Amino acid sequence: TGDLGWFDADGFLHLQGRVSTMLVLEGGENVAPETLEERYERCCPDIREIGVLQVKGKLVAVIVPHDGHDDAAVAERVKQALQAVREQIPSYQRLAEFKIDRNELPRTRLGKIRRHVLRERYEVIGSEQVRREPMAIPDMSADDQALLDDPQAHALWDLLAERYADKGLRPESRLEADLAIDSMEWVELSTAVEHRLKIPLGDEVMEEAVTVHDLLEAAVNTTARTGNRRDPWLAIRQPEAVLTPQELRWIRPRAAWITFFGSFLYALHQAVMRGVFRTRAVGLDHLPAAHPYVLAPNHVSFLDVPALIAGLGLGRVRAFYWAALSQLLFQKRGWRWLTRFGQVVPVDPRRGPIASLAFGAAVLKRGSPIIWFPEGGRSLDGTLQSFRPGLGLILHEFPQVPVVPVYIAGAYEALPPQARWPRRHPITVHIGKPLLPAELEANGEGDSAHLRMMDGLRKAVAALSENAGQHKEQK
Repeated sequence: TGDLGWFDADGFLHLQGRVSTMLVLEGGENVAPETLEERYERCCPDIREIGVLQVKGKLVAVIVPHDGHDDAAVAERVKQALQAVREQIPSYQRLAEFKIDRNELPRTRLGKIRRHVLRERYEVIGSEQVRREPMAIPDMSADDQALLDDPQAHALWDLLAERYADKGLRPESRLEADLAIDSMEWVELSTAVEHRLKIPLGDEVMEEAVTVHDLLEAAVNTTARTGNRRDPWLAIRQPEAVLTPQELRWIRPRAAWITFFGSFLYALHQAVMRGVFRTRAVGLDHLPAAHPYVLAPNHVSFLDVPALIAGLGLGRVRAFYWAALSQLLFQKRGWRWLTRFGQVVPVDPRRGPIASLAFGAAVLKRGSPIIWFPEGGRSLDGTLQSFRPGLGLILHEFPQVPVVPVYIAGAYEALPPQARWPRRHPITVHIGKPLLPAELEANGEGDSAHLRMMDGLRKAVAALSENAGQHKEQK
């Protein structure tokens, strides 16, 4: 029927929403909005209605309050209630932002929220809201002003004010609740801090810092402890220096028995991908003859990786390492065992950027090619997302390593993120010509070299997408 639910110990079925309304987050987690809406409505007496949706990979909500005309006071009470609930639910189910609306939520005759209209409502509310400027330093408390007397803290405040210009930035702003800094955003923020300010924000900072004030203090303490002598490029120039012996095992060559057994798995894999999805690759002659190099494909489906494996062929696949989010493959023993067949290295956004970049740099430094999805997660609507800066930082230190843009066509139609089962649809892997980092930078835009590289790479993948569309029309 398309309904979702679960059975309790007594055998009763509890309905939890519809497959069609399921939200698939950047990390691959599935969230039923109806379940969250019920929980949030119970937690706060000020909430009369709430509609949960996903915008730019984050969970947000439109909230209709009960009677009361002071929206600021209502919003503050709702924020406090939601904050209490946040401690009781997984981090990926927490709201990054909410907006107050006095109009009833759009519903069908059966009382179900009209999800597509809810998104339009959310965007309209956003366009009507007044921009919230960062707090002026003279308006801060004496303690906060004293903290900003430190040059590093002041520089970090300026970066945050630039990055979160419309969030009403204040020293007491909470990183997660007020600024929507989730695990993926933390990777980009800490990378920007290390690159621009030369301040290393490690794992312990992410775990302990709750407010902006905490983050500023961490910057001061880190600078005092290290004397600001840390090389922000250490993870890329000397990856073995930041990876533990346990982590280094992920980049060891696979054992002979794994290679042998993997050949049988590959034969079965090819039969499925070629038989069901008619998978093929175009432009294999563009792949560099010498290693190392980076393969950079778009990401729209769980079928992207199987399609690449089928299209590249067994000989090439054996040489590649793959970068994958740790929460997808490395948390369960069975999946961790399977990663050894594919030479998968973990990218853990919860740890900050250091280990993630170190793994990629170590692979390239050892002369092996790597497959890196620069979008960081699957596109929920099939369109090309912005490319995250991590790969650009690696390429900055490997100027002679070519990057091969790749566009996978048909995988979204075969298995979009919202679907539970695939359907028969041809998949084609379009491989572009290799480009050196300098060429990518020359074709891109941005405030820094690594951002220009990633923008140039995105344009190269987008061009392959257009060519794939033209080829389909001609056929």
